[in-house]
Amino acid sequence: GISQEEWDRLQKALDWPSPDHEITELGLSTSPVHTTFSIVRLNDTYKVGDKISVTITARDHNKNLKTYGGDFFQVKLFNLNLKASVYGEVIDHHNGTYTFDLLLPWEGQAQVSARLMYSSELVQSLKKYWETSFPRSHYIGYFEGPGPNGVKISEKVECNLKWGSRGNWSKGNCCCEYKDVKTETVWQCDRPKELSCDYWVYHENGAVEDQLTPFEKQLCSR
Repeated sequence: GISQEEWDRLQKALDWPSPDHEITELGLSTSPVHTTFSIVRLNDTYKVGDKISVTITARDHNKNLKTYGGDFFQVKLFNLNLKASVYGEVIDHHNGTYTFDLLLPWEGQAQVSARLMYSSELVQSLKKYWETSFPRSHYIGYFEGPGPNGVKISEKVECNLKWGSRGNWSKGNCCCEYKDVKTETVWQCDRPKELSCDYWVYHENGAVEDQLTPFEKQLCSR
């Protein structure tokens, strides 16, 4: 429903560079301690509507300059007394340096804050997971209905969302499927041993699956 030009523009806007090789040493990841930022050509005064540029130079935990981009920084201009703030637009130069343009929308004092949200190495790890469709959260489905001799029975089984066109959790014909008419989301539940799919009552949250490796968890903590 969109033009090829619009599609290409969206793909370019969503593109996120990654390290050109897999990082296996924690010291090679971006360090918020050794990374620095500075305001380019800082003036004594500015006018409302002016812009200032902030340059970030990323370094790893060994104090070495980074040679690739992909870090997730947040840079903002703020004034606590006015309770005002504005975030900057980032340009990733793909060589370990970043430029942020900040608009000056109010009169008075302003401070600049730069924060490393996720290192490029952590982004690379997380990207591996969000591009796959493994079930991160699990759910429990409850079924109630008539059993032998008219006795009411209940069963609970594992359920999950059906992802993509084929579904990552699809298990052949062994599952019950339920489609939300508003969102068109499809749920799958293991077929109960005694009751049919028609006797589904509700489902609730179950376990949350942690897929991060010990090294990736270290990247999160650093």
